[in-house]
Amino acid sequence: MMLLVVVILFFINIYSWITKNYLPSYKFLTWFIGFSEGNSSFTITSKGDLQFVIIQNTRDIQVLEMIKNTLRIGSRTSRFIIQDKKGLELIVSLFNGIKRINTVKFLDQIVIPSLEDSWLSGYSDAEAFRIKFLISQKFLINKPVLDRFIILFNTGRVILHSQSDTFTYEELYFKLKNKDHLDPTLRPLLKVLASKVNNTWD
Repeated sequence: MMLLVVVILFFINIYSWITKNYLPSYKFLTWFIGFSEGNSSFTITSKGDLQFVIIQNTRDIQVLEMIKNTLRIGSRTSRFIIQDKKGLELIVSLFNGIKRINTVKFLDQIVIPSLEDSWLSGYSDAEAFRIKFLISQKFLINKPVLDRFIILFNTGRVILHSQSDTFTYEELYFKLKNKDHLDPTLRPLLKVLASKVNNTWD
């Protein structure tokens, strides 16, 4: 949590210097980090240009519009792209030290998710399903992040996926599979859980 605050303050200092009088909120930035970890990449084009890209289904294009309008950088089609040097410097400074999913082998410390910021909301918006709250991650090093969801929500389970070295956290689907929705005493709780899946950051 402290690392997240420090890095976001660093980002805000750089961002405010470049964009002058406008700053996105802390809540948006932590949501954006989580969403980006689930749904973005840094790529190099065939011409050698660096890009930061978020790809969304066209039916969810309003999410890209909201990101573009809030950050006031990048362009939106069915992809949100940051390609200019200043925009890339800002995005790199935002992610530097904050990423919670380890994808580089030499990283040996995992920052465990919490309910104190909007990272989990953003990551869920990118990765989770709406009918069932289900998140899959490759590699054993990322399993502690999924295990943490059981503690945070006091429900669900983490299972080994059919694909090699892939783990899945599932919550609402697990309850439906166990026919909890047929029990009149449990049905109201399932309705509440279903309504909370993929809530937006605001």
